[in-house]
This record gives sequence, C-alpha cells and structure tokens, in this order.
Amino acid sequence: MESQRPNRLGKYQLLARIAKGGMAEIYLARQRGMVGFTRLVVIKRILPHLAEEPEFVRMFMEEARLAALVNHPGVVQLHDVGQWEGHYYIAMEYINGLSLGIIARRARQEDRPLPFDVAAEIVAQACDGLHAAHELRDESGRQLNLVHRDISPHNLMVSCEGQVKLVDFGIAKAKDSSVKTRTGKIKGKYPYMSPEQCRGDPLDRRTDIFSLGTVLHELLTARRLFHRNTELMILKAITEEPIPDSREINPHIPEALARVLGHTMERHPDDRFATAAEMGRAIRQVVRDLDAAQGPEHLASYLRTEHADLLEARNQALEQVLALRPSDGSTVDVPPSVEGFDEASGSRSAPTSSTAGLGPQSRRPTFQLPTVTRAGARWRRTWVVVIGALVAILLAGGAGLLYRRLHSARPDGPSLRFGLPPSYPAKVAQREMQPFLHYLERQLDRPVDLVVPSTYHELRRMLLQGELDFANLPALQLVLARHEEPRLEVVATQTYEKARRYVSYLVVQSDSPISRVGQLEGKRMCYVDPESTSGYLLPRRFLREKGLDPDTALAPARFSGNHLKVLRELLDGTCDVGAVYSGAVANAQAHGIASSRVRVLAVTGQIPYDVICTASTMGPPLVRRLKQALMRMDPRRDLGQKLVGETFRIDGFVEPRLDEFRAVEQAARLAGMIK
Repeated sequence: MESQRPNRLGKYQLLARIAKGGMAEIYLARQRGMVGFTRLVVIKRILPHLAEEPEFVRMFMEEARLAALVNHPGVVQLHDVGQWEGHYYIAMEYINGLSLGIIARRARQEDRPLPFDVAAEIVAQACDGLHAAHELRDESGRQLNLVHRDISPHNLMVSCEGQVKLVDFGIAKAKDSSVKTRTGKIKGKYPYMSPEQCRGDPLDRRTDIFSLGTVLHELLTARRLFHRNTELMILKAITEEPIPDSREINPHIPEALARVLGHTMERHPDDRFATAAEMGRAIRQVVRDLDAAQGPEHLASYLRTEHADLLEARNQALEQVLALRPSDGSTVDVPPSVEGFDEASGSRSAPTSSTAGLGPQSRRPTFQLPTVTRAGARWRRTWVVVIGALVAILLAGGAGLLYRRLHSARPDGPSLRFGLPPSYPAKVAQREMQPFLHYLERQLDRPVDLVVPSTYHELRRMLLQGELDFANLPALQLVLARHEEPRLEVVATQTYEKARRYVSYLVVQSDSPISRVGQLEGKRMCYVDPESTSGYLLPRRFLREKGLDPDTALAPARFSGNHLKVLRELLDGTCDVGAVYSGAVANAQAHGIASSRVRVLAVTGQIPYDVICTASTMGPPLVRRLKQALMRMDPRRDLGQKLVGETFRIDGFVEPRLDEFRAVEQAARLAGMIK
C-alpha cells in the first residue's frame, strides 16, 4: 500500500508521516492558502485499504463530527474534514509541545516522579478539556453525553505555553452516535481502562475520571499502575487487585492530594467524582492549600527546564523537515515514516483495539528510509543524520520517541547565590554540589551559583547583608545570625540517613601516645575556624568541662580553614590534636587521607545538622518554591545518585526545629559570642 501514499491532500502538502495505527496514519503537513498564507497542521488519513469499508469511514467521520463540536482550549482543534482522490482525512491543530506519554516515560526510566504541583497542574487542565467534551451539545443544544473512552498519557499534549490539550476522539462515544460498538469488543488502552470498561458495562463520563486518575497516579509515582504481561492480567488487576497507595510508593506526595487521587479511582462509579470539573476543582484546592505554584506559566517553566533537550530535538527535527521540502509546494517523495510506535506504554504493552482509531500498535519501532537513487542520495545521507531527531516531533494524536537527556540547559534570568560554609575546600563543594544545583535550577527556574566564602563569619555576613540569596548555615552560624536578625527565615534542615544530628571529635594520630584528654596540656591544637561549631565551639567547651582552659593549658591554636586540612595537618605533624566533625573522618579516605592513621580521642558533642536560611531580599514566592523543592527532594529520583555528594552525604531535608539549637546557643553564650 506504500505506493498509494500521497504527497498532498488537496491544499495540504504532506511533509512527513510520523505515525501509523490500525485505522489511520498521521502526517505533519503544510496548509497553503491565498496571498501566501501557510501554516503547519496535523493530517489524520484513513488507511487506503479501509477507505472502501463503509463502517470504518463512518467511524472516521464520527470522530471528526465530535471533535468539530468541541470548542475549548483544552481540546485539540479540528480545522478541516475532507476527501481527496479517495483519501479521507482530518486536518487538526498542530501543537508545539510534548506528549504527556513521553514525559511520563522519561519519569519512569529515570525513576523520578513529576513534582506534585506539576502533575496536579497537568491533570487539572486535562479535567477542564475533558469536562468540556463531557458537556458537549449538538447544534440544537441537546447534550450528547460524550465519553472519550481512551484517556491515557499519549492522548494528552503539553504545549510549550503550558497548555494541556486532549487529543484523539477516535473511539469517543456519544449518546446519539450512529456508529455502534460491536458486542463484546473492548475499546481503549487496557492499562488505562476503568473497571466497568473492562467488564463491558455501559459507560458514562465517570469512566474517563478513573482513567485520568490512573494517569495522575503514574505521574506522581513514576510507576505503571496496571501494566501486566497479558491483557487478561491487566483486566484482573483493574477489576480485582488492591490499588497501591500512592504515598507508599512516593512518600513526598501530599496526603491531601493522595486522598483526591483515591477518590478518582474508586472501583464503583458512584463513589468517584461526579464530573471532571469537580475533580479539577479538588486538585486545584489542594495545590492552593499547600501554597504551591500552579497555572500554565508554571507548567511551561517546568517543560523548559526539565525537558529542554526534547524540545530542542523536536525543533531541530522540524527545521530539517521544513528545509527538505520545497516551499513552492512542488511534489517530491514523502520522507521516511516511523511506524508501529507506542510512546505511551514502552515495551510489551498490551495492544489497543484494532478498530480504536489512530492508537499506534505496540510493536518495536521500525524505521524506513526512502529508496535511494543518485538524485536522492543526498536526501538519504541527510535523513540518516536526522532520523533520530525526526521522531521527537510530537503532534496531536501522533507518536514520538524518548530521547535521553544529555545535559541540562540553565534557565534564563539573574542568578541566585547559594552560600555554603567552608567546611571543605571550595573545589570539592563545587564538584559535588553540581547535581543539587541543577535540581534547584529546575525547581526555581533561575540559575543558581554556588559561593563558598573563605570563613564562616563571611558566610553569615554575606547572607545577612543580602549578598547571598540563601545559604547553608551550620548550627553556630544559625545561632549568631538569628541573634543579629531574629526574623531570619529558616526553611529546612538537612539530614543524613534520616538523622538530624552529627557528632564532633577530638582526633589524634593512631600511634600517638595521647590516650586521654588530660594529656593534652601544652599540646598544639588545630581548629577549623573561630566560628565553627564542631571545629571550635564545642571542643573548647568540652575541654573546659574536663578542667582544661584551651587558652592557657594548650599551645597557641592553629586555624586550618576546613576539616580536611585539619586532618592533613594532624598527620603531617603540624598539630598534636585536631577538632573535626564525624563526617570528615568517615570521608577522609575518599580525599586521599589515610583514615587508618586517625584515632578518635573524644566525642565533644552532638550537633543539629545544617539548615537552609534565606535572605530578607528573597521574596516570599521564591522562598516557598525553595522550601518545596528542598522538602520533596529525593537524591535517587532527582539527582540520579544516593546522596548529595560523597562528602556532604545529604539524603534529604526536613522541617527545622529551632529548639534543637538551644545547647549550641548556650555554649555560644558561655563562650561570650552572644550576650
């Protein structure tokens, strides 16, 4: 049938075929009109061997009829329906954006659920378009009781402007439809069906609500909910197996949103939301109550930051396609096709109904290059280069291919300055914190620059004077900063293996004759910094409690500048004893320091982990976004690694508890640092 593939359909010049299903195929096309008018459209054409089957033609025209009646920004717009030289086609809106199927698939492959506010915005917008379809009326004002019946990620598009659009009414059913479903024939994508759809029961709009709930569950968990090895196992899972609690998979999902999700996925239709509008309102109320970001601009920002590579690949592919086709509309061979690709499901997907409109079948991708002649040799060389990019053109009802992200583009706008204490050398901090900085950039939609001042005092000064936008403050720096500025906002406390505290040590060389604190009189002490909690304040308090005045009983103090340097100067004999925190000893080997040569002499105290504080110049909306980003961060999911840095070893952030810092505050008062 390939010989029957046209190069144009009336006023539409076909640029590239990008998908093919059991009933139709989809093209990227250019519409040409009077006085130089042109625009890109999507053409859905019934397959030639089905064009002579009256039933298929009626189904195709029914889809066009229903789509034409829906007039809502959340539903793909139909431009034209026609027949040209025996080819039946629909011309639809070209959507400049990405299929939700490809976004969801990337989330699964990277084991990184969508941020809850992004997933909520996508599904809330989908509710808007779906409600418009459900409320559809004919020209006389009579309600059609339309049911989409095929809600799934690949039938939702996210435009670059942050607009979610519902596509493909290929198996939608209206009450007045003249096209009857064959008895016993299940239509739709099995993993997204409702229980009543699986059983073949009569359907109403609530079946689409269950399907949309399945989509939301998968976006929030980065897991396929009902995907199984066979169709029978899928149907059994939907109708009988317990539905997993989304928060058991992803504990970062807000409890209120999980409750809304559970309400959408009740097995009995009467227990679900009555309408998609009601579902959308409930989702938006949760987001408002959590003071999280929402709206198309927020979604567009997410798309630009998280999927910049896919958008760039799509743009490059589009440029290549347009460059290869003559602008004068002259006829040339249709470029390569990408057939049998199901970007919504991944491998081993259960197939959709063979009569289910365009839904591409679940075969592995096959790529076809045009027959090569001498005249076409240049085309072949060009297409070999761009074929990988071509399939990233994601159009309404079309198909795409997932591209692995090679790098993360930095957002536009003025940089935010993030301060880190000089606990470790600046080059170590810059190297290990990069994935975390990229994560913050994606969440805040602003570039983030890391600043490591030379002293702890300088870190605090820069934050309080607004030279830093936010900073990681150790315990003593928090106490001193809040003494200077009581209104200083503390947004999160970092944790390591869920612990909120660490310990400080006095260490000596493993072969040192010093075995107890009383032997330190006259010895040389290496501290980190005069305002370090573990590297100065608590060790000195500890010595005083043991009867040693650190100012008179020990040799003059030496300040090494960071924890690793304390260990190095201890081992090279510059000092006899060092004051460090426990993590420095644990990480010494990774930095070329023989930890076997270090022995812990004493534990000098327990210290709350560092906190993230914001400057007064950082506006409340940005502070809220920062807090949300920190509190929901999962290093495995969001950074692709177990911890934030092999040295810093942060595994998450929790709500700060300022009462934990009272012991440090008391020690600072005794030391005369605050009054």
